[in-house]
Amino acid sequence: MLKRTYKLGTRGSKLALWQAYWVKERLVNRNPGLSIELVKITTTGDREQTRPLDQLGDTGVFIKEIERSLRKGEIDFAVHSAKDLPSEIHEDFDLMAFTEREDPRDVLLAQNGWTLKELPPKACLATGSLRRKAQLLAYGPEFQFKNLRGNIDTRLRKYQESDWDGIVVAWAGIKRMGYRSYVTEFLPPEICLPAVGQGAIAIEGRRHDREVRQLVRSIAHPETEGALRAEREFLRQIEGGCHVPVGALGQVVGNQIILTGMVASLDGRKILREKVVAHVEEPEKAGEILAQKMLQQSAREILKGYKRN
Repeated sequence: MLKRTYKLGTRGSKLALWQAYWVKERLVNRNPGLSIELVKITTTGDREQTRPLDQLGDTGVFIKEIERSLRKGEIDFAVHSAKDLPSEIHEDFDLMAFTEREDPRDVLLAQNGWTLKELPPKACLATGSLRRKAQLLAYGPEFQFKNLRGNIDTRLRKYQESDWDGIVVAWAGIKRMGYRSYVTEFLPPEICLPAVGQGAIAIEGRRHDREVRQLVRSIAHPETEGALRAEREFLRQIEGGCHVPVGALGQVVGNQIILTGMVASLDGRKILREKVVAHVEEPEKAGEILAQKMLQQSAREILKGYKRN
């Protein structure tokens, strides 16, 4: 029987807390008598909400402080939005479980109920994502863009106070925060491929903590884990991150993983999309094959423009 209280680390935004409470509720339901205390942690990404993510110079802006608390033993495990995680995790830690994924698509919130096709040619859209911007420029080269950072509430407020024609965000956050009525269109992956891990919740712990691992495995979702392991390996192999417009989407169909990837230039003029299929028991192989396939094509040329000293 579980007797002690486990400390669960989370960022303090409304969405992050929603995710943490969601995980807590499911763990308690699966483990009667379990006690979990939430610990709010402020990250670099939370403190700096004006500059674009690609200018912060660190792929771990949403997890560094949380991992520091894990290392010190101040928390036992942590909940993250999977899309906020860098492609490689420090060897002291492990992503012990991924929970069932929400619909990973991006959505458009636009004036006048416009869909993407109905937007004016020079429509002004706001997003904090280079990935979204590049793909939308490939679709509509005359679109204008504004940087948009902050939690869902902040983004909606900025949008309502602006003269922008629309904003593009992840459906998962909109749904979880109860703002479904604002959505005017779901963007198909053929136009806007999601970020790696988008829509999924990841649970991180100390690598050798068997007790916590056994606990969180009780709510793991195998299909989501297979898809994300493929996506994350693709990202690692392609050497992508917040500095590069990269997208990926893994889908488990029967005994196969279908993995689609995208790499684009910032202006959307160069965009490469490829797809591979692998056995469900070899998700990392799917990611590796897709990355190498794209690197042998124009992806290498596109990526050269983003290499930083």
